[in-house]
Amino acid sequence: MSKYDPLRDYLKVQKHERISMSFAEIEKLGISLPASARKHRPWWANNRHHSQANSWLNAGYETEQVDMASQRLSFVKFTDLHSPNMESDDFEDINEEDDLHERLSAAEAKLASFECESSETFADINARHTEYERRLEARNQKTKGYLTVAGIVGFLAWVLL
Repeated sequence: MSKYDPLRDYLKVQKHERISMSFAEIEKLGISLPASARKHRPWWANNRHHSQANSWLNAGYETEQVDMASQRLSFVKFTDLHSPNMESDDFEDINEEDDLHERLSAAEAKLASFECESSETFADINARHTEYERRLEARNQKTKGYLTVAGIVGFLAWVLL
């Protein structure tokens, strides 16, 4: 069972060739859209590798006219199992965009599920990192000084012997 089944069920009973919906109307069906659905056009791609796309494709619809600014789109009924609006060249672009979408979704999910086990903030971590870099640079300068002194002593020993 997919979380997008309510959309599939809604579309299956529709008799219209074109159904225009807002993202909010889709959510009223009981679906909580992820942030990527509002930010990234490829989320709405007609790609069977994604559960959300399977919901509308399995109902006999494909997405068109996705307007990210107004958060609206149209579902258009198709009769062939292969969407008539997909050219073979489109698949390469969509697969590349889907790969980016999947990576972004994974990062968003990881961020959403992240629970900080300490009270350390990003500013604390950044300050600690800056202090570490400062100490490392000071140690490198000190080491260069030792090498210079050792080099001079070695040279003097060579000259004097």
